[in-house]
Amino acid sequence: MANLKGGKAGQKKKPGDFKRPKRKVGRKVTPSNVTNASITSRRINITEQSVLQDKTGAAVTHRNQTLQDILSKMSHYNAHVRRDALFALKELVGLHGMTLVTNVGIVVERVLQAMMDDEAVVREACVGAWKSCLGSLTLTKSESVLEPFTSLIAVYFCSGLTHIKAGVREDALEHIDALLDLPVCANLLARCLSADQCGQLLENLKDLVSPKQTTVQVKNSYSLLAERNKAKQAQLQTQVLKGRFFAVAAAHKFLRALAAQTPSTTLPAATSASVPSHAASGTILLFPAPQFVGWSPTPASAVQNANTTASAASWANKAVTLLRALLALWMEAHDERANLSQEALMHMVLIADCATMLVREASAYIDGPTMKAFQSAFFEDFPKASPDPLRIDIATLHHWNALNLAMAQFGVECLRTGAALPGVNLDEMIAMFLAAELKELQADKESSTIAHSASSMKTRLDILLLLLERQPHPSLLDSFTSLYKAAAPQSAMFRTCTAFVLQYLTPTLNAAPSTPLEWDLILTWMEQLGHFLQLPHAEAHHDATLAKVFRVCIAILKRLPESSHASPALASWLSRVMAFFTETTETNWVGSMSPLTQIEAASCLYHLPSFPPAFLKTLALCCKSPGVSIDAKSFLVDIVAKHEARFERGALLSFYLSTLFAPTNQAIAAQVCRVLTWMSLGASLSSILAPILSKQSLDDHALPLVLAYVACLRSSTIVFRKAGQELEKRPVPDVLRAQVTSVFAHVLTAPAPTSLLLPQVVDGLLYCNGAFVDLASHFFSAQSLTDALGLFREARLRPLVLLYKIELQALVADVDEATADANVVRQIRNELQLITKDVA
Repeated sequence: MANLKGGKAGQKKKPGDFKRPKRKVGRKVTPSNVTNASITSRRINITEQSVLQDKTGAAVTHRNQTLQDILSKMSHYNAHVRRDALFALKELVGLHGMTLVTNVGIVVERVLQAMMDDEAVVREACVGAWKSCLGSLTLTKSESVLEPFTSLIAVYFCSGLTHIKAGVREDALEHIDALLDLPVCANLLARCLSADQCGQLLENLKDLVSPKQTTVQVKNSYSLLAERNKAKQAQLQTQVLKGRFFAVAAAHKFLRALAAQTPSTTLPAATSASVPSHAASGTILLFPAPQFVGWSPTPASAVQNANTTASAASWANKAVTLLRALLALWMEAHDERANLSQEALMHMVLIADCATMLVREASAYIDGPTMKAFQSAFFEDFPKASPDPLRIDIATLHHWNALNLAMAQFGVECLRTGAALPGVNLDEMIAMFLAAELKELQADKESSTIAHSASSMKTRLDILLLLLERQPHPSLLDSFTSLYKAAAPQSAMFRTCTAFVLQYLTPTLNAAPSTPLEWDLILTWMEQLGHFLQLPHAEAHHDATLAKVFRVCIAILKRLPESSHASPALASWLSRVMAFFTETTETNWVGSMSPLTQIEAASCLYHLPSFPPAFLKTLALCCKSPGVSIDAKSFLVDIVAKHEARFERGALLSFYLSTLFAPTNQAIAAQVCRVLTWMSLGASLSSILAPILSKQSLDDHALPLVLAYVACLRSSTIVFRKAGQELEKRPVPDVLRAQVTSVFAHVLTAPAPTSLLLPQVVDGLLYCNGAFVDLASHFFSAQSLTDALGLFREARLRPLVLLYKIELQALVADVDEATADANVVRQIRNELQLITKDVA
């Protein structure tokens, strides 16, 4: 079609240079000379990165995050942010432990809230953060800061264990297990929770152990389809069984923590049946007063109110209901037609241990059918064994052995508490089992069917102790003694056997004096205790065990009959004791013990029936060692002084002098010198000690040397002392005169600290006043008139000035006034006149 208007087709018009304003009716026209002053702006908010902030001095992570930053992100809507916050908290606690101590309240609350998070990744990170927090508090020994929050922790634990989601319940159990894995935290929780809280927590654990869970399970279509598949259904059942086993392990740790709050009521009997056994207390897992927490009323329940008693009974009933759940799990796990796995055997041992603790502490609340079912399950075919022992390994065999030990311990607890039902002779059955165990251990130390661990051996000996409480078993004690003698001193079995001997002998030796004792057996054990003395420190409580060893040995020595004094076992033990008091770096010795243990060891020597020839020589070297405490050395000196009639005089003096002049024994120098005086040797002591004292350096041994001379002067005065005379002239023995005068003059003229020995010098001058005039003559002959004047002015020596007035006046008259200080001479004369005038 032709373009009739001309120009290019479709060409747009270009805008003009000036826009023509459009005016509308009713609107005011803005003047052209007016400027619009309004401003319009827009802002973009960008969050400042934490790594760019200045947080000098604050506790931060490697990403410069403080605790406040981390806690604010723990409530973020994004699950990954919450997870990263828990990771950051774990890092912060590891780097700055004190930050957790000062903010433990808010941290614990936020972590426990995250424990029940809907997202599994958050709960998994929360487990790691919880373990890190508990580990940090334990490492810094600040776990006590959790005490005000134990009730809050228990509430969250119970809430998590009863959550509608199975994953939350499993992760809550992980948190509980992490806390109970640390003994200090487990004991803190058991000590601070009330009876109702403990009962509620244990009841919730019971629900997880039970075969039919009472809580609601949320299932989606995928899980329903999976259950229809038999293979996947069997796999789910296996996972459920593992979860129930894990709940048993947590319950076992919790019960063990509760039991640790109450001292054991087990009291071993003596070797003879005539030693009475005390009845077991009825108190069960009692907590510190004034708060009462327990499984049964205390003996003083009359003073408890009705609410407390009802709470204790309710708590006991809740705890006992766990037995039924444990029994159901036991019957489900124990399949007689197939070999059990090691994991199943381990948890069956825990089931038996839990049942043992419940029987020990709450036997009065257990009904007869439950006890009958347990005894039937445990002891119908006791001891139990694998149905196919040829196809299992040694480790599994050892787990079977541990299971039999756990069941035997359950049986003896039933016997001890009176919960055993008639029809089965548990005492004989368990005794036969234990005898076979000890016999096999003695015959073959590398037996494949018997566990040799220290914990297994301790369980056997605990069973033996409970059996001996009921009645004597001489054959079992003989088997144990043979095993004890065959054990190597460095082995863990030897230490475990030693702990049993100490636990058994402590009440046995405290029985009535008329109680007959098996001295041959006791002396054999005592010989083994001698081997224990020289063992190195392999345990943290080695000092405490050594103190128990010495206390038991003292009790044995006190009651040991004279007919056993020459026993070879006693002689062997005594040789080990002497070796224990000999300083060496190869074995343990008394100097490496704590001061209290050293005193226990020294007190054992007091009760020795005889002393070997090298006894004093060994003790002399011991007293010279700086590793032995001064209190123990003082005790040893007293012991030797008490039994001095058993030793030769020369050996005694050698022991005393070596102890006196040891560099670290100045604190007991006065005691040693008193003992030297009590020997009543008279002037002979001066003759004996003079050659030895003359070789000692006054600069190095000022105090012991002065005290030794004073002791010699005091001993010599016994010769001159007469009845009815208060003061007489007592000359110094000739062998000591020059030495005493020289030493005393040095003390009086020397500066501090030597001059501080003036009171001791004055004591020596009073004991043997002849030394006074000898000392005065020495000062006058040396022209030390100032020192002589100070000697005369000593208040305690004025009676001696009067006694030797004539001799002193003669000394003053012989003074050369041409060379002497006339003022000092005049003061000396005036001093003599004043003393004479005062007496007149």
